[in-house]
Amino acid sequence: MKPELNLRKVKDELVKLTDVEYLKKELARLTSEIKNYDLEAHLTPQAKAKLKTLEKRFHEIRKAVIRAEKQIGSEVNKLLVILRKASAETQAKVKSMRMGTTKKKARKKTASKKTSKKVT
Repeated sequence: MKPELNLRKVKDELVKLTDVEYLKKELARLTSEIKNYDLEAHLTPQAKAKLKTLEKRFHEIRKAVIRAEKQIGSEVNKLLVILRKASAETQAKVKSMRMGTTKKKARKKTASKKTSKKVT
């Protein structure tokens, strides 16, 4: 047996769907229904117990993550301090080596000038 297709009902539903104001009202109604829905009233005792254990586990994991973040942050800060010190020391050594090579070059120049005067 085929169900009869009521064209008037279909037309009314299509008009409702194209009416923006109606859609806004319907959305607001659904939103308030969802906000007022009490999930715990519809849960079984086993589901409530499972939900509580899951919430406890979630909070434990969250605390562990926060602790790990703090520890990682302090470790990174320590590494940055060490790297900055090493960088400063390396720059100082490079600078002193440059100064030493320029002094050696100056000594060699003066020594070569002295020897070139003696040879001629």
